[in-house]
Amino acid sequence: MVNRLILFTAVFFIAACGASTAPKTVSVEWQSLTEAGKTIPADHHVVITFGASWCVPCKKEIPAWDHLAGLLKEAPLTFVVVNLDSDRSDGEAFLNGLDVQNMAIIFDPKHQLVETFQPPAMPTTYMLSPQCEILFTHKGYYKGDEKKLLEKVREVLRTAD
Repeated sequence: MVNRLILFTAVFFIAACGASTAPKTVSVEWQSLTEAGKTIPADHHVVITFGASWCVPCKKEIPAWDHLAGLLKEAPLTFVVVNLDSDRSDGEAFLNGLDVQNMAIIFDPKHQLVETFQPPAMPTTYMLSPQCEILFTHKGYYKGDEKKLLEKVREVLRTAD
């Protein structure tokens, strides 16, 4: 049942996003996308990153983004990690090992969301407005990038008020 819900959700998300390259705006009706019943409210900005167990920088980026998600939990913002491992058990073990607590999780073993967004590097992070406009893209991860992302997110949220 959970696998069917995840598959349905991923298909729904892909159908809603629809484009073959990362567009300036995507059409998404956010709904329950994730494990553990985490939802994405319609009035939230979304920070979405793509990662996998074989991605070395992802092992540092995902915990950093998860920490930011915890710091910003009162903001109208949801952090999402899309796991791309072809074997779901690898993805689950990877994310469990990173102790992801504050991010919504989507498993995308067939890389359907990659086809939609076409991230240019691993990891790649996008920030979307509540209207699903892509506000910025962050490629890769280096130590200290979390400070840059926090600054950008706070700037976006300030101007959104």
